[in-house]
Amino acid sequence: NVRDDLKKAAPNKKCTYCGIGTPNTLDHYLPRSTYKIFSIHTHNLIPVCQECNRKKDTLASTNACEQFLHAYFHQLPESTVLYAKLHVLNPGFFFEFSILGGNPQWEKTVSRVKFQFSFLNLNDDFQQEATTFMFDNRVAFEDFFSTDKLNDHLAQNYLRAIQGYGINHWKTAIWRSLLQSEDFYKNGKKKIKNRNKKRKRTPTYKNNT
Repeated sequence: NVRDDLKKAAPNKKCTYCGIGTPNTLDHYLPRSTYKIFSIHTHNLIPVCQECNRKKDTLASTNACEQFLHAYFHQLPESTVLYAKLHVLNPGFFFEFSILGGNPQWEKTVSRVKFQFSFLNLNDDFQQEATTFMFDNRVAFEDFFSTDKLNDHLAQNYLRAIQGYGINHWKTAIWRSLLQSEDFYKNGKKKIKNRNKKRKRTPTYKNNT
């Protein structure tokens, strides 16, 4: 029952490490092979997806810059550290994710974030999620482009993402990037229409009768 309750407590019902996968397993933050005394301590059991659990494996460094954030004891800064840079390409869109932090007060925390981000290859995972995100929102974007209300739409969803996911969630980073991208306002409509045309091609069938 304790294991089930810990899995259900994951924020947004997503993996605590990546924010994408289903938290269907518990990671030993301090590996049980080394820290047996903490193997069933609830503060050492983190709800994560199987992929992140496999990648982290028995990681346990004494160097703070080579440690993951602890879901129960570490807090992210109340300022942006996860950024997404939008590239409007031909065809489509490409997001590049990165971790940036300029406040010395949060230096050790941000160093953990950078390590975790790199160790789990989260840039690749976030890019895949961003591709699906843009496809799922393509119709809404095209509608708001047509009514010249795109800025309001992006701003409202950015604020909703902050409230629902937090300021450093990958979805929040995407909405922020779209809101701040002059290239998206200028060329996004054409790219979305072109991609919709390609996806809406009517299949042809041979008549064998």
